[in-house]
Amino acid sequence: MFVDQPGWLGDIIFVMAIAQKYANDGYVVDYPIYDEYLEPASIQKNFPTINFIARSKFHNYSKYYGTSKLEDDEYIYLPFIANYHKHPSNNHMRYKYEMLNFPLDMWRNVEIVRDFNAEQKLIDKLNILPDEKFNLINANYSTYYKKIGQMSLMMNNSYRNIHMSIIDEFNLFDWIGVIEKATTIHTIHTAIHYILDVLPNITNELHIYPRIELNDSHDRIKFLFEKNYIYH
Repeated sequence: MFVDQPGWLGDIIFVMAIAQKYANDGYVVDYPIYDEYLEPASIQKNFPTINFIARSKFHNYSKYYGTSKLEDDEYIYLPFIANYHKHPSNNHMRYKYEMLNFPLDMWRNVEIVRDFNAEQKLIDKLNILPDEKFNLINANYSTYYKKIGQMSLMMNNSYRNIHMSIIDEFNLFDWIGVIEKATTIHTIHTAIHYILDVLPNITNELHIYPRIELNDSHDRIKFLFEKNYIYH
């Protein structure tokens, strides 16, 4: 089984339930992704049943929708990339499941294997005290052109602000322990939003902000999520 959905990380989380279903059914699932998700803090540990391959080392992969072809017929070519121009607005995410006749809410079946040692190490690195109240803030996101966007988010309480950032020895999933301890969470709509929606033991004060360049009203993504977010 070949998964054609290299990124970005939010998209990987979103389709992971499909990849894991096929892995659980006995398929070998090959999944080329951007190198940055494998080095230096690989997401392979979080999804051990999936065979992630760095795109730079997989020369048969094409980034263009519908043009990838495998030489080995043992694997099934499965294009997950929905063409945004053909399936605009809400449909462009939903289509990834509809094309396979899977229910949209199946995406929440994603199974994330947590690295609790790394999570605690990050908590210690950030000097988070037991029962400390803090705002967890994520103002970073990836744009469609692999640039890192950033916004300024202002808090109106007295809690300590902890800003999510890229720390070489940790990946996004290693932040789950911090997420579970946060008093409030403020994030741009990006990959962390998908993680928040499937975690059972987190704060109810969840703030989601639009990306500046999309001039977004959140309407194109609200239908994907179940929790009672405060959309700004």
